[in-house]
Amino acid sequence: MLAALAAGSGRTARAELELDYSIRIQNDLRLDVDRVWQVVPDTSDDVGSVIEDAGETRFSRNETSARIKAQVAPTPRARFVGDVELIWLNLSDRLLELGELTGRETMDPWRLECHAAYVDLYGIAPGLDLRLGRQKVQWGSADLFNPTDNLNPDDLEDQLLFGDNIANEMIRLDYSFLPERLEWLDEVSVSFVWVPVFRPAQLSWASTLTPYQGDPLPVVEDDIREAAAQTREMFSDILNDPVVTVELPRFSLANSQLGLRVLARMLGVDFTLSYYRGFEDIPVMTRVANALTDDASRVNTAVTMSYPRMQVLGFDINGQIEALGQMGFWVEGAVIFPERLPLVLETNYAPLVPVVNVSEGTVVEGRPFLKLTVGFDHSIGQHVFLDVQWVHGFIDDFGASNLSDFLVAGFDVKLWNERIVLKFWGMLQLDWLDDAVLGHPWAQWRDELSASLRPTFRFIPWSSIELELGAVIPFGGTGSYFEQPRAGTTQVFLRVRASI
Repeated sequence: MLAALAAGSGRTARAELELDYSIRIQNDLRLDVDRVWQVVPDTSDDVGSVIEDAGETRFSRNETSARIKAQVAPTPRARFVGDVELIWLNLSDRLLELGELTGRETMDPWRLECHAAYVDLYGIAPGLDLRLGRQKVQWGSADLFNPTDNLNPDDLEDQLLFGDNIANEMIRLDYSFLPERLEWLDEVSVSFVWVPVFRPAQLSWASTLTPYQGDPLPVVEDDIREAAAQTREMFSDILNDPVVTVELPRFSLANSQLGLRVLARMLGVDFTLSYYRGFEDIPVMTRVANALTDDASRVNTAVTMSYPRMQVLGFDINGQIEALGQMGFWVEGAVIFPERLPLVLETNYAPLVPVVNVSEGTVVEGRPFLKLTVGFDHSIGQHVFLDVQWVHGFIDDFGASNLSDFLVAGFDVKLWNERIVLKFWGMLQLDWLDDAVLGHPWAQWRDELSASLRPTFRFIPWSSIELELGAVIPFGGTGSYFEQPRAGTTQVFLRVRASI
């Protein structure tokens, strides 16, 4: 398709086209074997809903996808790039009307994802390149946890694609030059990115369960949080499910996002400074309004969520240490300057009494905080690859009072010319460890630790065929990160890919 569009000017132009493409077919089967969360009516008082484990094994995904990437270069100074994926979902758990069984769109649901659709223009000025269109701009050298990477929204829908981003429409300028007189300075490049319209992160289904959990309000002030808990307890027997709305930033010029990055390569090490102005892409609560119904028999709750505005100063240092067998290392951090964001708590007691209580807390403090990822990777012989990171501030942590620490580590064992790869990857919540946890016998640690494990077996029988069998196993003590529904289910997966 891209080739046809690019070659529309005539036979001569078509003869000069350089076309490169790839095609991938994938089947993705997932089986949830534990922590199969669902929202069900609260049978204790017949009001509202609660989250519970379904207690059964369910298929959660049975997708087949076809992905086509193509790039066309009509001239040495221009390139068109497209990356489109068609996904057949093959699962629908909603109730159907009889007439819907006559429609293929109901029986065979699908969606289309566009990962890239942009134009590259090279050398519009000496050393200056321009990219226009739908694209992903990845900043940061750390593995998966990149605090400097804020231009594209996070794709959190699939826990196996953790760390992936969603493409957005952008304008990107890149300028680079090679210093001739400074032997210690290998290269300098400057990137400027303008994102006209903000796009939010795509959340996982489990992360939308938070309003049903009854957790304390995420405010800084203890008295506001305690008052909200007392109000909820007072109305607990007549509290309906909350209605949650999300306010997106207006599509105005003032709300467009900006990014600037300067990279200098010195003595084989990359040093990067970056700046970002925009929004956090995961919403936070900014208003909770409780109101009695007209007959005072129920309480309706309206929750409003918004996206915090922020500025980010980032730094990134990465390279290899030759004396340690070319061991790779990285130090990537971001100092985030958020605007203070209040949370308004409103309780309307009419029609009992004409009283409306309004209080205001702080959901995002207006003081800077640091997110940091420090790690290394190293090949041990020809068969083992090791990757270790310390992460300060998880992907959905935001605010000076809401940061956790994690150890993220994994290793690959490569056999039979890398046609068989055994992968083991895991995350451990470090700030959950305390004397009570460490003092337990090893047999009791599983009930107290907060961690997620991902063992995977990959087999490549032929160069274009890949089979992958693995599992995702989150677990944790009560109140820990991986104990919560937002950490996902315990899942077994099988993926088969064919590519050319």
